[in-house]
Amino acid sequence: MNRKCLKDGEIQQLLDGEMSNEARIEAAGHLESCSACAQAFALAELESSQLNELFSREFDSLVPTQRLWQKISSQIEANNNKTTLLGKFRNFVSSALNPQFAFASAALIVLLSGLYLLSFNSGLNLAFDDNKGAFETSRQPSKASQTENTRTGAVPS
Repeated sequence: MNRKCLKDGEIQQLLDGEMSNEARIEAAGHLESCSACAQAFALAELESSQLNELFSREFDSLVPTQRLWQKISSQIEANNNKTTLLGKFRNFVSSALNPQFAFASAALIVLLSGLYLLSFNSGLNLAFDDNKGAFETSRQPSKASQTENTRTGAVPS
């Protein structure tokens, strides 16, 4: 064994193909001239092949192939395209009840309820005008003024 003998980590890098091209050529040259490193490399290669045989089934089952990912992706896409209107509504409700959106949903409900009560109590009529694409308000006579007009016989303007 000389000073430039391969360390265990270098032997493993050579086996795993993790060395640069230049380092791999240098290590292969050293293995030809050093019987101790050649024996260590042969032993590491034997151990590696035995471990690969023992765990090949586990290694193969843990790493999904590209074809499997494509199959999973196509199934997900097909299921997304088949979502019914009821399913979309259910997804919307579940997302609205999500804690991240709960405050915004509650604020929107309170705002819409307040607008409804305001328009109902003040005699404002809030309606969406399709031609203009906006909400419009118009004042309706309040019940108090209608009662007064009926008593006095006045015609509302």
